[in-house]
Order: sequence, then structure tokens, then C-alpha cells
Amino acid sequence: MGGGSFVTKDQNEDTPFPLPEKDKISEFLTNGKLIHLYPNHNVSGDSLATKIIFDSNIRIRLICHSVTCNYFVKGAPIDFLKEKAKKEENIETDPATVVGLLMVEWFKVRHSDVGQCPHDPLTIHEAVFGGEKSPLKYVRGNFVFHEWAAYSTFIPNNDGPHFMAVETIPNNSFLKQLGDSLMIEDYHN
Repeated sequence: MGGGSFVTKDQNEDTPFPLPEKDKISEFLTNGKLIHLYPNHNVSGDSLATKIIFDSNIRIRLICHSVTCNYFVKGAPIDFLKEKAKKEENIETDPATVVGLLMVEWFKVRHSDVGQCPHDPLTIHEAVFGGEKSPLKYVRGNFVFHEWAAYSTFIPNNDGPHFMAVETIPNNSFLKQLGDSLMIEDYHN
């Protein structure tokens, strides 16, 4: 699940509680300090339902935007999808053409984007592979979702049912694997 971004010192200097520096989030949480997340549309759509789900202690992994944004697909995979969109040959049968068209429209709204943070593919990758193949480092703990304003707090706890992605693992192959998957011609024909 995606959810918010970390509240850090970079954005807020005057708070009554300690905040991590942007580049020290993993260390901050590993040392057992709780962290707050900004509201997110995945939570704010129904903050009460989110609170009920997380209070039920279901094992959930959360990847917030502060982590997802470290993965950015650009170059060959994006160019491939743009070319598919230009041709529009197999719009009814070719997923790459449909994705390419959606991406082109998205880039129009985003003005100068040349790539995309693949938050949904990353979430799917974690659900399917996770474990040793995960490109993310997690800290275990408990999420507390506040009914007001969809803010949340993560409390590190080795026995907690939830997992917060805190950083990317250097030199992992997630983006290459995703890019290669997007450009398999045999799949698209």
C-alpha cells in the first residue's frame, strides 16, 4: 500500500516532537523513534476504514512516496511506450499501446515529465516477490491512523504487524526488470 510521505526536519523545523533529517529516516526508525506521515489519498478517501483495517493487526507493508520516488523509470521503456502510443495500431488488444496512451496524457498534465515513479508496479512486485527479492528495506512496527485529516504515525516495534519501507536497497534490479518487462515485443504482438 502507498501512503503519504515522511514528515522530516526539511519541511518542518518547529514541532514539539523530534523529526528525522530527510537522509536519516532509516537510522531514525531503526533507533526506535516514531515517525509521522503526511495525509495521502489512499488514506483520506476513507480515513475511518483505513483506521479500522490497520487497527485489526493485519500484516501490511506500506511504501510511502518518500521511498517510491527513488525509483524513476525513464529512457528506453518510456520511449517504447510513447512509440506504441503514436502507432495506436492495436488499441483493443495491446496493453502497451493503452499504457502508452495513458502515459502520454498523464505527461501532458504533468508538463515536463520524462518518466514515471512506478508505485503500482513496485507494490505488485512486493506482493508477488517481496522477501529476498525486495528492493526495499523495511522496519517492523505499528501504524496508527488518525481519523482526523488522514495523518498517520508509525511506531517501530519488533513485534508489530506492520512494515514500513524506509529506504531502497542500492544496486537492485527492480527498475531494469520492470523496463525489460515493458519492452518485450513478443508479448505485445
